[in-house]
Amino acid sequence: MNYTATYERIRSKVGIVELTNETGQWAGSFLVDYAHRSDLYELAYNRASAESAIKGGDLVRFSKIEAPVPSVHPFAAMAAECPHRREIALERRPCNGLNVEIGQAADRCTQRPPSDWLAGGVIRWIGSGGSLLVFGACRAAGCPLKKE
Repeated sequence: MNYTATYERIRSKVGIVELTNETGQWAGSFLVDYAHRSDLYELAYNRASAESAIKGGDLVRFSKIEAPVPSVHPFAAMAAECPHRREIALERRPCNGLNVEIGQAADRCTQRPPSDWLAGGVIRWIGSGGSLLVFGACRAAGCPLKKE
């Protein structure tokens, strides 16, 4: 039986291969993970060929799908690791009726306290259970840790 394989890169060093037989039925899939991106295509081809041989057939076609790779803004990558960024859970406002809330509060930066606070106020405020909503929003413009 003849097999067709389709390869798609899903991350920089990880790809997925789908194997179908000559009637178009799914015959299996597997992830391919490798340290060097240039060798990932070759590894995927070799694995697809081996899987076809295990199933008693030949690999007659190997296709590569070029999916767009989402770009990550440099600030988003830095903000995800920032120790001063705090996520705020969506809090419902107290009411005695139907309360439909749409939206999410912006993440907050503990390096952006209110301007009238004294030094050390951040630790005391958070330690006493104060709301994170008093801090400034975490954003690229004006980030105290952002390197120009």
